[in-house]
Amino acid sequence: MDYPERWKKKLPTEEERNQVGRHHWRPTWWQMLLLLAAIAVAAALFWPAGPTPGG
Repeated sequence: MDYPERWKKKLPTEEERNQVGRHHWRPTWWQMLLLLAAIAVAAALFWPAGPTPGG
């Protein structure tokens, strides 16, 4: 029985895997600040209101 061709392919080395990992997107500091600001605005707009004064 012969294996499929895709099983015969060489697996990536540790260096190749690290290189692919470096190409993934990582947020910059201003993107993180923008995300935190968006979360704060959404929380302020949609957070359920507490007890109202007077009743």
